[in-house]
Parts: sequence; C-alpha cells; structure tokens
Amino acid sequence: MTEILCNVGTLITDEMRFGNATPATDPAATAETVATYRRLLTGFGNGTIALGASDRSRPDGTLFYNTVAAIQAACGKYPVMLAWEWADPATQPVEYALMVSSLKAHYARGGICGVHFHFGSFLAGGSASDKDREKASFDEVTQIKASGTRVTQYRATLDKIATFLNTDMVSGSTKIPVIVRLFHELNGWSDEPDQTISSMTTSGGFATANFSAPHGLVPGDFLQVNSCTPTAYNGLRYISTVPSTTQVTFEQSGSPAALSGTGIGYKVVGFWWAGNDRAADLKIVWQETVAYLRDTKGVHNALYSWCPYTYDGILYVSSNPATYPYATWWPGNDYVDVVAIDYYGENKGASNWGIDKDAFRASTRTLIRNYCDAQRKPFVFAELGYRVGGDVANLWDELTFTPLLRDFTQCRAVSFWGPEFMGVAGTAAYAGFQAALADSRVKGL
Repeated sequence: MTEILCNVGTLITDEMRFGNATPATDPAATAETVATYRRLLTGFGNGTIALGASDRSRPDGTLFYNTVAAIQAACGKYPVMLAWEWADPATQPVEYALMVSSLKAHYARGGICGVHFHFGSFLAGGSASDKDREKASFDEVTQIKASGTRVTQYRATLDKIATFLNTDMVSGSTKIPVIVRLFHELNGWSDEPDQTISSMTTSGGFATANFSAPHGLVPGDFLQVNSCTPTAYNGLRYISTVPSTTQVTFEQSGSPAALSGTGIGYKVVGFWWAGNDRAADLKIVWQETVAYLRDTKGVHNALYSWCPYTYDGILYVSSNPATYPYATWWPGNDYVDVVAIDYYGENKGASNWGIDKDAFRASTRTLIRNYCDAQRKPFVFAELGYRVGGDVANLWDELTFTPLLRDFTQCRAVSFWGPEFMGVAGTAAYAGFQAALADSRVKGL
C-alpha cells in the first residue's frame, strides 16, 4: 500500500510503514515469526492478496478436503497460506502426523502456516458445536478460566499445542512460525431449539433421520445429534438432502442399527464459545491462553489470529456491530497479531449474493479501521465461501473478488475451507471462479 504526502511529495510504502513491525503478543518472538508477520504486512495488500487453503486428514491418512488441489485445478497456483484443522496427537495420531508433515513441507516451499481449532466443550464434551443454545449458561467458557473447574483439562490441550509448536514444528534449528486461530466466529450465534428424532436408519453410507415435527433444515445446514442409541449416530452432521419437512439425510460411517427410542437434534448456529453472554469470560480465557503458551510453555513462534464473523445485513444478526460492537469480544491489542473474518454468503436472490453489499462493506471497514489500521495489524479472510450459488455465473468474479480487491485494499489474504464452498467444475459459476483466482493480483507461491 502506498500513500502520497502532498505537502512534502514523499511516497510512503508499506515497507516503510511496517518494515520494523513486531507481533504485539510477543516481544520475544523468533526472528522467523517476526519475518512472517512483516511479510503479511508488506508483501500483500493495496489490491493484491495471497491465496490460502485449509485442510484436515481422515483417520486413514487421506485428505478430507484436498483444497490445495482444488485451487491448483482452478488456476494453476499453489496457495501462499496453508492452515490445518488441529488434530489431537493422543486420539488422532495419523491425522496429527499428516498435519505436521504437510505444514512443514509447506513452510519449506516458502509458504505461511496456520492451524485452526474446533475445541470440543471441556465441560460437556462432544464437538465444538455440542451445545444447546437454548441453555442460558456460559459455563463452558467460565470453567476454562484459570479459576475454573475445567482449566486442567483445557491446559492439557494447550500443553499438546505447545509441544506441536515447540518440538514438532521445527526444521533444523528453526521453529516454524504458525498462525494460531483461536475461538473463531466468536460473535456469530443464534438460539435453536431441541427437536425430537423419532427414528433413524442407515443405508449406503447415509443415515436418514425422521423428526416428530417439521425441522426447518435445508441442505448444507449443520445438525448436532445427541442422546441416540446406538451412540454412533451422535455428533455434528452436515445435511446432505432434505426429502421432506420432517426428514433429512447425512453421511454416516459404519452401519449402526436402527435408532432405539428417540434422539435429539438441533440446528447448529454458533460454537459453544460464541455469544455476547460469554464474551467477557472469553476475553479473559483468550488473554490467559496467550500468556500460558508464551510465558509458561515458552512458545515464541505463534501469531494469534482473532476472527469474528462479519455482518452482511442478513446473516447472523448477532454479528451486526451496531447492536453487538466488535469491542465486546476484543481481548486487547497485546493479545492479537492478525485480524481475520469468516464469511459464507448463503443468501439466495440476485440482490443478496456476494460481498458487494453496503452492510458488508460497512461492518468490515469498521473492523479494519478500529483493529487493523489503528493497531497496525494485518487483515485476512480466514474463510470465504458459498455452500450454494453454483448457478450464479458472476458470483466469484464480479460479486466477490472484484469488490474484495476494490473495497478492502488492506486485505492481505483470502483462504478457502474446502472445495464444497468454492467454485465447482461444471457449474455456471466455475468460469468466474477460475478467472478470479487467475487474476494476477491474486498471488500464489
């Protein structure tokens, strides 16, 4: 990015402005971590962005998404940024080993590495979304504070993360820098009621769940399934099809017997850490987490990414900064290095697709102005995508990347979670997706 100071005619570049920048979270950050931070600030922006991808592994060692290959197939570029979903080394050893080896190989290639976390509730157990939002409680967050009853369990996980950063993410004598994205989409939630699953069967790798009343779900929604026998049905499920108002299907591993009795299901809209009712405690947890990893465990190769959901006027009313200011969740300048957002624009209708919307511009610019420009931090799209919209021919070029490059010149990178949220070959939107990624302003390695 450049600015011209007319009174002296001096050209100020990002290299001049940020060339000596250091991560706010750690005055003792390694030289490589400082270099990565400065690379984000000076290497991209002002109408150029780095491509990014996310991935994870299955228990058999195959890639769950293979997002890098999907990007390469679309535009021939290899992404600059690669982030993996955290795998627990104790319970997911195969996935953990592939995460480590893939990130180390990416760094050796010249890339920037990251890791995401979908922590299961340390109070209730289960998945990141295994929380009934109707329950008026924020104990899941409160109890992992230093004074909480589950801090020991939480810090046992942090100890594994510290080993990952200090011991496993090492190349020669270099501790590889890693962007650590904690508690993302922390301002996006809504309360969804429990619904009774009256019967469920499995066939051909899919489960069919029948509800006792209309469920209101659509393909692409996430459903948390609980209280089922056999227990193999329980967990976070991605809705594949909706044959009727009382029936859904989703992928189901194995061939469990038919449901005995009834189960519970509820639409997942928000993680257990998300919500303004737990924001004050979450800020404390965030601060304590950074301090624990840095000061107690000696981690100095982490860049901490804070990632709210941005508001587009339609999705996630809870993310409207006019009602719920971003400051509600901001842990403080000294505890954040990278400001990110997630956005999945699943709004049907010609006037709603894409990010070329006044509400999106206003909320995102508010975020950038208050937490990037003012605090001298890089801004990135950690997740960007659409679950539907393949029939909208100009979705990716005119309605997404054109306004992204035009309206958000401070943006340093844009990353995709998986191919199902990207342009899909054979759809009307794919040519525009290819053109958007092939643009010379969108950078690969």
